[in-house]
Amino acid sequence: MRKVFSVFMCAVLAVVCSFAFAGCSNAENLTYDIVMITDGGTVADGAYNESAWSGIVDYVDNANTVVSEESKKVTYRYYQPHVDEDETLSTEIALQYIDLAVEKGAKFIILPGEVFEVAAYEASRQYSDVNFILIDGVPHPEDSDIDAYIENVMCISFDALQSGFLSGYYAVISGHTKLGYFGSVNSDTSSSYGAGYVQGAQYAAEQLGIPVTMDYADYDSSLLDYN
Repeated sequence: MRKVFSVFMCAVLAVVCSFAFAGCSNAENLTYDIVMITDGGTVADGAYNESAWSGIVDYVDNANTVVSEESKKVTYRYYQPHVDEDETLSTEIALQYIDLAVEKGAKFIILPGEVFEVAAYEASRQYSDVNFILIDGVPHPEDSDIDAYIENVMCISFDALQSGFLSGYYAVISGHTKLGYFGSVNSDTSSSYGAGYVQGAQYAAEQLGIPVTMDYADYDSSLLDYN
């Protein structure tokens, strides 16, 4: 799944950048910098950060192979922000790193995760000449849950229910009959994925005619001590 997302991310960048870079090849003073800001995790976290970064690296590698020596190659980097004690990236910190990316000349800023929804809303309106790619989220104001569709923000969304179903189905047909899901009832995405996971496992169990057990834990529960 991570590999598929990485390839998809590379394709998205190729499409978006083709429009933005068209007609700019003769302008020697332009740079085409791509900056990714993680949600506080590393680019080797085995999740969105790593997949998004791998897609960026693939895109840049492919793009730079067709750039002549006289032209400026695409440059890229990532920032890993400091997170709060609860390991959640605040909108204020996210905006500081977006400001930094713009100051460094970024024309494309990749924001992986719904934690960037408010920051993407505010920053995209401030920097109308910068293109934002928001993964698994839609920008909205801090005091409202109403989605805002902004011209310079591309949103990449996933159907968590369907992907959860496929994961649950595959787990059972692969021979696993004792399953567990660790998610959050406070997150629509996590709840949808968990519901799909249960339904997929049930469907496979009925097809194979075997008993399957499922346990669930809520990672927002006050009964859990992460220390």
